[in-house]
Amino acid sequence: MSEATISPELIAIYIEDARSHLESLDQCLLALEREGLDHEVVAGVLGPLHTLKGNSGMIGFVAVKD
Repeated sequence: MSEATISPELIAIYIEDARSHLESLDQCLLALEREGLDHEVVAGVLGPLHTLKGNSGMIGFVAVKD
């Protein structure tokens, strides 16, 4: 699917979801910075990253996916 064929509504949903995942990432990275390596926090980073990557690929945002 190319960016030209994506509806504005779908892009709005993607952006809202991406913001949520980026906020989660931000919180996890701040926790790692404050508290050091914690395997649960690292796992908390991987989930949102994986979802953001997958959603970006499905919507055709290859640069974000990569």
